[in-house]
Amino acid sequence: MGLQVFTHRLASELRADTLRWSGKTGSFLHLRHEIGVVEAESGDRVAVAALTRADRCAGLAPDVDLAIGAAGREAFEALRK
Repeated sequence: MGLQVFTHRLASELRADTLRWSGKTGSFLHLRHEIGVVEAESGDRVAVAALTRADRCAGLAPDVDLAIGAAGREAFEALRK
């Protein structure tokens, strides 16, 4: 999972020199899913998953991708405390 090419969803909000992201993303019609592991420099590891279903089918849905990233960041911060 550390070789993921597309990082515009969950990893988009988890970019920092002190974090490492490994994940897998998938899309089908109106479904966008991503799961991964965020590893902090401190050694903390958090598994994060986002499963979404939009009300429209679209090859591009940047608003949904941004929401996935924001939710991932919130989950990571909450789970690290």
